[in-house]
Amino acid sequence: MEFKTAAFGGFDKQSVLTYIDELISKSQEREAELQRQADEASSSRDLMSSQLAELQVKVTSLEEQLSKKDEAVNEREEALQKREEQLSASQAGKDARIAELESQLAQACERVNQLQGALHQGEEKSRRYDEVTAQVGAVMLEAQKQADDIVSRARSQAEQIAKESIDNIYDINKRVDEFKNDIYRLRSFAAETLQGLDDKMSAIDLAIKEAEGHLYISAGNTDSGEPAYEEPYQAPSQQAPAGAGYEPRRMENPDFFTQPYQG
Repeated sequence: MEFKTAAFGGFDKQSVLTYIDELISKSQEREAELQRQADEASSSRDLMSSQLAELQVKVTSLEEQLSKKDEAVNEREEALQKREEQLSASQAGKDARIAELESQLAQACERVNQLQGALHQGEEKSRRYDEVTAQVGAVMLEAQKQADDIVSRARSQAEQIAKESIDNIYDINKRVDEFKNDIYRLRSFAAETLQGLDDKMSAIDLAIKEAEGHLYISAGNTDSGEPAYEEPYQAPSQQAPAGAGYEPRRMENPDFFTQPYQG
């Protein structure tokens, strides 16, 4: 902009003052626009902070649930260990019973041999032989049947308990992994949200400082060698904006939200 010159040399004071007024007006408009952006950013920051607080509550809740799941897994593993100990003790009892039946079977076989010897030596050899043979056969069949039944039941119970234990542990571990993945995703989202808000507030602070610098430089360039007329500066009556002097918050541990959960 070119200023009018006065009749006695120098710039026309009214032109200079008009230019300064226009410059101040534009600067005030720019400052108002930046203030509006700062207010919007402040509102956005408050909203983001509220959302972040909600996310942190959810993360805490999920961590508590995960802790309870870990406790449940530990309790389940302890129960399975006790069950295995009981099964081992039961199996030992069944083995002892089988050994006892085998001993009885051996005694029965020995008795059969004795009876068979007596048949050859006693009277009514043929009749007594048939009678004793029938008795011995029944004893042997019953003893063998009981031994086979006990062994079969013990094996079936052991296989069933082992299968149930493996299935239960796999299902619990799968749910624990799902909870860990949910917590990791929530932490990553919270970290990205907070970083975006910090970057936006830093950009607004920089724009305000640049505008103030341009205003001071422009006012200094209007000096014509004569004492310039200066109107008293009227400070704005409104309170300082909520975002003025905002310094981007930096977390003490910026990796907190991106670290995988260590259960």
